[in-house]
Amino acid sequence: MTNSLIEKNFAYALNYITSMAREPLRCMRHMGLESPSAVAMQGAPSGKGRRLFYLTGGENVRPIYNNPHTYFTSNVPLRAPGGGAQSRLRRGLIGAQGEEHKHYRAAFTAHAGRAMMTEFASDVATHASRWLEAIPVGTPVDLVTQISDLVRYYSVAMMFKDDDPEAAINIGRKITAWIELGYNAKNVLFPVNIPGSPYAQYRKISEELELDLIKWADARRGLSAKRDILSMFVNGPDESGQPLSDDRLAGHIATIYAAAFTSSVSALIWAVFLLAQHPTIAHDLCDEITGAGIDPATDGMRLLELPLLDRVLKESMRLFTPVPYQVRRVTADTRANDISYAHRDIIVIGAWATNRLRSVYRDADSFQPERWLTNDANNYDYLVFSAGPRRCVGYALAQIMVKITLATILMRRHPTLIAGQRIDTKVAVTLRTKQPIMALFNDATRHFERQPVEGSAANLYRVTETA
Repeated sequence: MTNSLIEKNFAYALNYITSMAREPLRCMRHMGLESPSAVAMQGAPSGKGRRLFYLTGGENVRPIYNNPHTYFTSNVPLRAPGGGAQSRLRRGLIGAQGEEHKHYRAAFTAHAGRAMMTEFASDVATHASRWLEAIPVGTPVDLVTQISDLVRYYSVAMMFKDDDPEAAINIGRKITAWIELGYNAKNVLFPVNIPGSPYAQYRKISEELELDLIKWADARRGLSAKRDILSMFVNGPDESGQPLSDDRLAGHIATIYAAAFTSSVSALIWAVFLLAQHPTIAHDLCDEITGAGIDPATDGMRLLELPLLDRVLKESMRLFTPVPYQVRRVTADTRANDISYAHRDIIVIGAWATNRLRSVYRDADSFQPERWLTNDANNYDYLVFSAGPRRCVGYALAQIMVKITLATILMRRHPTLIAGQRIDTKVAVTLRTKQPIMALFNDATRHFERQPVEGSAANLYRVTETA
């Protein structure tokens, strides 16, 4: 189902850009969640020049995803003026095009074969168990910090197999800070390089991060390209058979880490959050996990096949979409789905809004994993790991991280949120929180209890179960 194109003027475009920079979810909700949308906004007061498009709904976005040569993927973080390290770091695998992307996608896929996945699953289960043992029972902890540290370890110590995990984790923290600054509303709206400004700080951090990444990569020179993902980039050939330059290498490392870390952290945090607020579903999931009799450390891949675990994660990512919107740049005049696009037009795809469309999802704001027993939404109506030929190449690794960690938690502990706390959302590539999420990791007594919370996160779902 498609909607007629809605034309808007330059003033509307300015308001949209400001709203998306400050509160993307509120902006998308305001744009409408009833049925698919296609909005064209003028990019200049004269009405001439490039336009900004906002699209939701499978039929509207399908041709965009299916033609990556015409609709280029925008990298992370957002594009900023002035050149320098912040521009070079953006040039990684996510934003690569043509032969470069084809080459590294094939290399990544070959590296992440079944044997690597199985080993990775075992490592995730082992470290998740150790991590859980270090969390005190019955003492409030910050769910965001705990899960971020855990997934950061997965992302840099396991995927990149660094001999000095703490040093690698510190680099991971710097990449996270770089992404946060890149999506800071002040930097998006006012990218002016004035001493002491957020944008000047962003440029400085970019320069420091680039040097750190190059130094980190230099330590892998001469190792087998098959050793780990970092060594693959350092010691393997680029698409023309030559070694990667330092600036391209730094960009690939930064964006691969961003893709592995940020989306997995978001998916895991919100899955735990929703289960803590839906005791009946949490209890049923515990029954499935324990009843399967699987030891995650030796047979973790079997956990990926548990049907309720799969539906729970799929539904939590629908409601709290890890990457709420994506950006595409039009590279040539073209026409798709009765909409004309011109060279240099910008397209914003509202993934979070698409996942909430009431024309596709009945009772769209409620957490109902059972909907996936009958719902036939395709990959273009369910936008979590992108779609089409550029669908997330690390999807399988993310599934391993999130599902095995979630299963390990529920086998040993039962998270409960602290009542009355405020939890607001923010978007910096992925959907995160502005505040800590304080929770108790209680012993696995099968007693789950929903607690009242405040803030914008509490307004993103509707509880339908009684408990």
